[in-house]
Amino acid sequence: YRQYRTPIRLLILLECLGTALIYIITREYEIFLHGFTSIVVTDVVLFAVQRHLNNKNNSTNNIDNDNHDKNKKLGALGTQGFRRGLIYIILGRTVWEMENRLCSTHPQVWPLHVVWHLFSCVAVYHSICATYFAGRTNIHELPNHLLLFVLPK
Repeated sequence: YRQYRTPIRLLILLECLGTALIYIITREYEIFLHGFTSIVVTDVVLFAVQRHLNNKNNSTNNIDNDNHDKNKKLGALGTQGFRRGLIYIILGRTVWEMENRLCSTHPQVWPLHVVWHLFSCVAVYHSICATYFAGRTNIHELPNHLLLFVLPK
């Protein structure tokens, strides 16, 4: 997987820039909404691929028990981040749908839009962390701390 990191990162960057450019030109909110969703789906697929390749690599290599335990901890952190990101984006999208459908008849629900932004930001943070953990093969590559995660020693 490592040999594909740069092209994959370039494709993700182009996806983000393309979505933003099309949204700016067309000013169609649906473009932004579906573009954001496609970026989240891309991230989920990349996480799954990274996780699969790391598991495959770990099972074919003869690694000592200490490294195996550390790799399992990395995998658990990635899964934790992935699950949290998925939960927050589902909650955020649900809140957004409620706000979008109720706003014309109940304008006082406008604060739900703020909740959508908070949930989507937290979802993206956890998703980025999950992808980061999935790409690590050595627990010593981790920073000393990371917001909202308990890192293994």
